[in-house]
Amino acid sequence: MQRRVPFITFCTRPARKAWINLAGCNFDCRGCFALAKEDVGRAFSVAELVSFFVEACLYIYGCLVDDVVITGGEPTLNPAYLVSLIERLRKAGVSRISLSTNGHLLDEALVRQLKVLGVGPVKLDIKAFSEDIHYWYTGRSNRNVLRAAKLLYDYSVDFYARTILMPGIVDVDEVEKIAKFLSSISPEIPYRIYEFDPSHARQPVARKPTLEEMASAFE
Repeated sequence: MQRRVPFITFCTRPARKAWINLAGCNFDCRGCFALAKEDVGRAFSVAELVSFFVEACLYIYGCLVDDVVITGGEPTLNPAYLVSLIERLRKAGVSRISLSTNGHLLDEALVRQLKVLGVGPVKLDIKAFSEDIHYWYTGRSNRNVLRAAKLLYDYSVDFYARTILMPGIVDVDEVEKIAKFLSSISPEIPYRIYEFDPSHARQPVARKPTLEEMASAFE
């Protein structure tokens, strides 16, 4: 069982933190900026990846980093690999493990395992609430994604939702729909909004939102 890893990012300031990028994705987002979207990089078994990661930490920090984000690409493409990676990182001594995901493959069994393993926060990308917009942008339905938000809440997993504001596609009205949906589950679910930057996108499908548009979305 292997997955490709195009790169691992290590941060020293403001705090020691690492991002493990697992290659490949089940979405085909028009405005994607992630190198790890493609199946690129070196293939690792879980044991090889954790060994490499620990060795890199010791070289860079002189100790094991205790804050790791598993991202991609889409890290849930192989749930067994993901769970094994989390378990081995825990055994190695990593105390804080978070996950960035599009949520499409977060079924009840995987959410339950994330809760047991103490993963958090889970950063759930909700691209759009309207299924036609979501399908146009990603090539997939958003039904599983919306269901994942409810599952994460029901299992008391530490998580927040996030959306990229893209004028003319995912605009203020669409953000409001997502916010209302999350509030219908619980008004306590954190929700973050980020700006689209066409200079980093594979396809410049929208312009960068103005500060006024960002402020309106937050309101």
